[in-house]
Amino acid sequence: FRIHMCCGSPYDLQEFIDNAESIKKRYDLEKLQWVVQHGIMQEEHQPAKLAELGIDQTISLAFTFGKADMYRDRVGAQVLPMLNPLRSLLDAGVNTAASSDWGPSSPWEQMQLAVTHKMYPSGASNAGPRQVVTREQAFWMWTSGAKVLRW
Repeated sequence: FRIHMCCGSPYDLQEFIDNAESIKKRYDLEKLQWVVQHGIMQEEHQPAKLAELGIDQTISLAFTFGKADMYRDRVGAQVLPMLNPLRSLLDAGVNTAASSDWGPSSPWEQMQLAVTHKMYPSGASNAGPRQVVTREQAFWMWTSGAKVLRW
């Protein structure tokens, strides 16, 4: 039994985490091996909780590239440190797979975005301490990291 949950905000991610904790405890489960899809915005404590529960994640840098300017303009700059926290996910031990979801469609450009966190159309960067990974880590997320999908 596997669950894949699409989470777009830290609030729905927290609701998923809370429910996962409850189910894990109620049924005395080990690592859940469930998958968060997107997990676009995460608070600082959430990656560690995902790792503790054995929840993996797929992530798309297109959300930084194509929507970070909009999030900043509509919600405020305080959301940017929460956006696509790749570094936090890897440091916490969350198995993380990269995906394109939508443009740019080239995996090579997506890997570059994992390093630069470039925002479009402003050209600004959201490359904070919770975001940036190395080229090798970006490549891993696009190749071996895809094991989280267990195909």
